[in-house]
Formats: sequence, structure tokens, C-alpha cells
Amino acid sequence: MYNPHSYAVTIEMMLHCSLGSADEIEKNPLVFLKSFLDKVYDDDATKAKLIDCFDKRYAKYMNTHLRDWSEDDTKQMVHDLREIYSR
Repeated sequence: MYNPHSYAVTIEMMLHCSLGSADEIEKNPLVFLKSFLDKVYDDDATKAKLIDCFDKRYAKYMNTHLRDWSEDDTKQMVHDLREIYSR
């Protein structure tokens, strides 16, 4: 069964956010992630390309609670974030 909060916790840990951030991530993940991705975007041209693809792929979920995402897209989003932050 799809548990959006567990994905939000995974993102919280990946970004080294304060405890409790998972609730905010779950409410509106793309808005929450924007400041993190903007910082990476400005610091690394290679990652900027990945972030451009990320933004295009998930634009349909802008201002959408994580419970309203498909589980497959949520899994892929977490995978994409790992790729952005691992390089």
C-alpha cells in the first residue's frame, strides 16, 4: 500500500532536513524542494541539466500533496533526487 509519508521521510533524510520536515515535504514536495534544487542548480551546470529534466517531469504535480501522486512517480522522483545529489 502506498505510504507517501515514508517517501517524505526518505527525502527528509536525504536532504539532511530537521525532524518534522517530512510533514512539509508531504504537503507540497515540489515547493519544499525548490530552494534545495535552486542552490544546486546555481552551483553546478551538470546538475542544472538534471534539475531541468526533473522540473519538466514533475511539473504536473506542482502544488500537489504527495498522497495525490502516483506511487511510481513518487519512487522515480526519489530516485531522481538521489541522482542529483550523488554526483
